[in-house]
Amino acid sequence: METVIGPVPDSWRQLPFGEVANIQAGPANIKSDLLPLGEAGVPVLTPSEISWFRVTREAARSVSPQAAKRLQRYRVRAGDLVCVRTGDLGRAALVGPENDGWVLGTSCLRLRLVNSVNSGYVLQYLRHPQVRAWIKGNAKFSTIPSLSTQVLGDLPFVAAPLSVQSAVSDILGALEEKIAAHSQLIRECERLHEWLLPRLVSGELLEGGSSVIRDETS
Repeated sequence: METVIGPVPDSWRQLPFGEVANIQAGPANIKSDLLPLGEAGVPVLTPSEISWFRVTREAARSVSPQAAKRLQRYRVRAGDLVCVRTGDLGRAALVGPENDGWVLGTSCLRLRLVNSVNSGYVLQYLRHPQVRAWIKGNAKFSTIPSLSTQVLGDLPFVAAPLSVQSAVSDILGALEEKIAAHSQLIRECERLHEWLLPRLVSGELLEGGSSVIRDETS
């Protein structure tokens, strides 16, 4: 069978994505509800918190508990998928327990699966090059590209057997865990390099301490 991602077994199904997920766009405008930077409240999910692998554990902005209660229909819960609505279309992540209850930001979409599909498989499907090309080709373009709930709902979704969905989720999920771990190590090494460079070049840390530094960085 020919699908948006290419040929697949005839026993697989292709259906509109809107049949497997309830798609909720973020509120039109919550700028007036945002608390000052650094002030604690209920976190707001923005594109900055959506990586290719997961939602970050901390959010840059937040709203008051009263505002969050008023915006209840826009809250996310563990197991939801969220994706970027404007800009880098198709970037999506799985909401973890640490993100439960966050408020969906204006530039994001919440995908709450309603049929028996594997969330990890759906996440990988949205990252498929052909799927991303379809999304970009069907998005609205003005100053910046924008993805509507209607367009995403019309996305052709290839429903593989659950055993295949689980395998896709497990294999690629394990690779993502390794990528995330190595990325964290790289960031830590970069921070150490940035801290050490001026101190080493100036000789500040080299007087009798070079062997200790080598031991710390080996």
